This record gives sequence, C-alpha cells and structure tokens, in this order.
Amino acid sequence: MPTFLQHSKAWPARCGLESPAKAVDEDQRMTSLREAVEDFLIHLGELDRSPRTVETYRRALERFLEETAAGGLGPESGLGQIERRHLRAFSRALYRAGLSAKSRAAMLSALRSCLRYLLREGHDVPSPDLIELPKIPRTVPDLDERLPETVEHAPPPRAYEGDDVLALRDAAILQTLYSTQLRVSELCALNTDQIDYERGLAVVVGKGRKTRTAFFGPDAISAIRRYLEVRGDRLRPLFLRHDRARHDPDPAKDPRGESLRITQGSVQRLVHRAAAARGIAATPHSYRHYGATAMVRAGMDLRAVQESLGHSSVATTQIYTHVNPKRLQQDWRQYHPAAKPSPVPLVPSKPRRAESSEGEASG
Repeated sequence: MPTFLQHSKAWPARCGLESPAKAVDEDQRMTSLREAVEDFLIHLGELDRSPRTVETYRRALERFLEETAAGGLGPESGLGQIERRHLRAFSRALYRAGLSAKSRAAMLSALRSCLRYLLREGHDVPSPDLIELPKIPRTVPDLDERLPETVEHAPPPRAYEGDDVLALRDAAILQTLYSTQLRVSELCALNTDQIDYERGLAVVVGKGRKTRTAFFGPDAISAIRRYLEVRGDRLRPLFLRHDRARHDPDPAKDPRGESLRITQGSVQRLVHRAAAARGIAATPHSYRHYGATAMVRAGMDLRAVQESLGHSSVATTQIYTHVNPKRLQQDWRQYHPAAKPSPVPLVPSKPRRAESSEGEASG
C-alpha cells in the first residue's frame, strides 16, 4: 500500500502541478539568451546605474550574443544551453580581434555580472568564476611637462563666424580641464547653475554615480565668466557647440538647450589642436594625470588625491606615486654627486718607477 509520503509526492502531478525543479527546467528552456540579457539590463536601470554604464554593458553582451551565434547558439536559444565552452570561445574571440587587455576585461566583466545576476534569479548558467579576466598592467602616465603651455597659449579657433565666442569657450574649456582634473564626460555634463562662482567649486557626478567636489582656479572662473558674458543666453549647458551646423533650439521642445551641449569629440579635437600647436601630444585625460601627479609631488595626502579624482579605490590613485623615468633622470642629474663633473680631473697618475740605488747603478 502506498505510504502517505508517496501519495504526497505524487499529489502535484495528479493536480496538474509541476515540481519546483521541473518548473525551473521549463523556465530555462523557455527563456532565451536575448530575453535574459534584456532582463539584466533592466535590472541595471533599476539599480540607478548611469545610461552610459548600461550602454557599455549592452554593447558587451550583444557582442557575446554575436559570438555565440557564430558558434551555433543563436540569441533565441534557451538560456540553459550556455556552456563553459561558449564563455571560453568568447574570451578567445576578443583576443583574436586584437582588443587591448583593458577592453577585453571590461567586456568579460559585463558577462560575469550578467551570469551572477542570472544565478541569483535561479537560472542554471555557468559560474561567472569560470571567466578569467586578463591582467591589466598599471602603467605610469607619461606626462609632458610642457602641458601648461596649451592653456597659457591657446590656439586660435577655426575661421568662421562666431570666432570671438568660440575662442573664449576654448580657453574656458582648457582652463577648466587644467584646474579641475575632470573627466571629459564630466566636463561636457557641466551646467551653468552647477558652479559656485564665488567659492570656485562645483559638485559633479562621476563614474558609478559618485559625487565629489571639483575646484576651479581663479583663472578658470574668470575664463568661464567671460565666455558666458559674451554668449549672452540662459541655456543650461555650461559649454555649447558653436559651429556652422548650429541651430537655435526650439523653446517648446528644448527650452534648456540640451541639443547644443558640447560633445566629447569636440573637446578631444580642441585639446589635440592645442597640444599640436605646442609640439606635444595630449588628450583631455592628460590634464587629469598632470594635476594628480603635481598634487602628489607637492605632498598632498594620497586619500585626498583619491577624493579629488573620484577614484573608487586608492589603488588606482597609487600610480601617481611612481616617478616618471624622465623626471627621475632629471632629479638624478640635479641631486646625485656623480652627475656633476668633478672640479679636478680624475685621471689616474702614472706610477713612479723606483729609483735605483747608487750601489746598484755602479755595480
């Protein structure tokens, strides 16, 4: 006679209900790879991750779907069909594509985060620990000590109508980069009402939605004031596009002028022109490296430098504690005694020959 336990185990099937394990298997079979990716991206939005972060994850995961499709596992395939070999094939494909270690690590990290989320949701997917991230060497930024010249001698703008306001804008951008150590994305996101012009500071939102205070030197504040005065509008973006393709925004559709906000590409081209005019190579990030290195050399506490730059880990800030080889050579020539010529020529004297005694001479 069947026991009560046997009856209880058979009861869900008799009632048309599936066991939890079978339900999970069915869910694995029904959920496609594309649906799982979209679900994860929605989850990131719910966590209030920045749109740029979500887009970075989206590009990485779409590339993973492309690689798995090339291996026979299409985006509409069931989630439970992902195997360890697919993860390994994706990593190898990124390497064969010639991507840098940093780019490969970013894409693989996105996939690891997605797998970790799916595991928490009860999906049977490979462990994210199976994905090995490439080692990223920490390199000391190679700085050119002439970088401040790009700010002191800003190049003239391109020749077309609006040169005056464009020249003032370019000077204000260079002064801001040099003074604040902002990332280029943070600079482009600045608003006119965001800056405390009296105290010379602004609260900015950086990577990972981290907020910090950026400090503007008096020259940067003066340059910004001159630019805004000549610009003469009430639009919200601090730095605008001033080009031939510019059209004044429709007050009904774009009352704040967001469509005229300067782009990161425009700032990068400006810095490139300013650096090339002085015979050096630089990017907007070069000013960030230069300011951080200068603060560390002057003895600023490393934790304070970390806070100033908005680094999530002090380990990232520690690269500025290493001395640049060119600077090390300069310091060696300045301080090491062997680097200076000796006042007396250090030429070894010839050994004197022993004089012969008279007896030996006469004998």
